[in-house]
This record gives sequence, C-alpha cells and structure tokens, in this order.
Amino acid sequence: GYRWWFGKEIQRKGVCFRVAVVDGEDGLAGYVYGAKEGRDWNRLLDPHAELIDLYVRPERRRHGVGKTLVTAFCDWAEKKKAGPVVLSTAAKNPEAKALFASLGFRPTMIEMTFARSGR
Repeated sequence: GYRWWFGKEIQRKGVCFRVAVVDGEDGLAGYVYGAKEGRDWNRLLDPHAELIDLYVRPERRRHGVGKTLVTAFCDWAEKKKAGPVVLSTAAKNPEAKALFASLGFRPTMIEMTFARSGR
C-alpha cells in the first residue's frame, strides 16, 4: 500500500522525500517524507510543513540517520518558506519523542482518543 501512496503523493506539488543510504550497504537506511501545507483551522495551524513519516531501519537507529533526515526535511521547509515544521508521534514512542526534542521540537497539542469497550 505504501508504494501506491508514495506514487500518488510524489505527484503532488510541495512534497519532499529524502532518503538515507550508507556506503557499502544495500537498500535504504531510512527516509523522511512530508509536505508543504496550508492553514488548518481544525488543528489551529497557520501554513506549515508537515513531517508525515520518518523511518529508519532498526539496525541503523541511534547512528544519526534520523537526525540527518529530519534536519534535511527542516532545511527543505525553510528553503520553501513553508512555515514551522509540525509532526505527530505516538504517545508510547519515547525514542521518537526524544529524537524530536533533541532537534528542538516541542509539544503543542495533545490528541486524545476514547473508545467504548467492545466497539
């Protein structure tokens, strides 16, 4: 499904894909994907760059790949004058939260979910 999604998204104006490779290794070490977005009244956001997805292969984590990719996306957003970079991460993902905080990201909104048992 992701191949279909990326194929569709890459056609959209204002999209950024960056990949990381490691010399001497096959395949990608990771990627970052995001887009320049307009005002979002529901989320109380002015025009911004949305970091939509970051992936680093497990064996390449904690080697600077994630920081490099996020920095590359932020550089792209600045060059495009996209506004602030916004992202979401799972509440139960302390590694991602630590990575983003180390780069200067700060919490701004909290999403809350409620589901009745059995539904």
